[in-house]
Amino acid sequence: MTTLPTAGKPIYYRDFIIVPVFILLQYTFPLLAEEVFPNLLERLFDYTLQPSGYNILFNVMMCLAQVIVIAIFMLLHRQHVVARIKTQLIGMRQHLWRIIIVYLLLVSFIFIYQRVIPPMTIQDDLITIPLSFVTI
Repeated sequence: MTTLPTAGKPIYYRDFIIVPVFILLQYTFPLLAEEVFPNLLERLFDYTLQPSGYNILFNVMMCLAQVIVIAIFMLLHRQHVVARIKTQLIGMRQHLWRIIIVYLLLVSFIFIYQRVIPPMTIQDDLITIPLSFVTI
């Protein structure tokens, strides 16, 4: 793969693919969630989404867009990422309890925030709690 000359570390041209893909997915997936999928549900199954269904669909589509971008990044850098993860996991063991505490604090903050701010809450608890864990 072609590289650019930089001070010490090469920058690959394939790295410049990630930003346009991210922007494209961040614009198209909300359109799919707001217009295309609800219309397909209405035409094919004669089912109209409730407002909470729109919220859930929108959140799932945005999460899916971000997962796709992360997967593309991982595929483009799989040789370097796997080696880096192995070395980082060895050093992570001594900080594991701190990571768990911070994660639980953030999840509880997001969950409380969703409960206190009514426009931001989803009325179904079966969806709210898993989305609280996913949003981190």
